[in-house]
Amino acid sequence: MRDLIVDGTLSRLRTSMILMIGIMLFGLVARVLIPVEANPSVVMPLFSVQMAHQGISPEDASKLLAEPLEVELKSVEGINEVRSYCKQGMATVQVEFNETTQMDVTL
Repeated sequence: MRDLIVDGTLSRLRTSMILMIGIMLFGLVARVLIPVEANPSVVMPLFSVQMAHQGISPEDASKLLAEPLEVELKSVEGINEVRSYCKQGMATVQVEFNETTQMDVTL
């Protein structure tokens, strides 16, 4: 099958070149006509809460800082996922919302 395609393309070289040039022209026209922003404004339905407590272990940060906050945050409507990360002296909780959630109202 592959040999048949290669042989057909090589035997019709002009047609193949015209087709290739046509595809390239259509691509360039589409690139020019489709608006593209260098820095698009994308609102991510996500926010992050960081809590620092000097000298706390990751296990204690999870138990004493992250888990109570997760429980409270789960009562907010429109949440997809709640994740927490704990390390020495700090706990971070990330909350991901549905796309339809109005972040300014929810925050």
